[in-house]
Amino acid sequence: MCKVMVVDDNSAHREIVSRLAQNAMTPADEVLEYASPVDFIHAVVDRGERPDLIVIDYFMPELDGIQALRCVRGHGVHCPAIVLTAFYTEAMHKLLPSNNVKFLMKKPFSAQELFENIQAACHMADNKESVA
Repeated sequence: MCKVMVVDDNSAHREIVSRLAQNAMTPADEVLEYASPVDFIHAVVDRGERPDLIVIDYFMPELDGIQALRCVRGHGVHCPAIVLTAFYTEAMHKLLPSNNVKFLMKKPFSAQELFENIQAACHMADNKESVA
């Protein structure tokens, strides 16, 4: 089973990403949506949600995606992540490996590309569980 957390302040983007994630997964898998990185962090830290994959937008009003990832990483969540961004910088790219970001997807991206990356990242999470 794979639990995916989708974090994006743009409701249309969040809905599209969630729908693609659901299509990439089995019926037993779960997709949780968060409009705010703060709500996402509260779900992990306060409610103990444990995702197998995080799909997160980079630029959001309260915190950026990397800051949110760092926060949950500090609370023991080390699952793979996919970061979505319309504004790519080389400095951003250097932050990705230390935050277990498996895919950086520059907007606009194709639905097929996101679908395949979600499947691949969920597969990485499944393989990690079977090794542990």
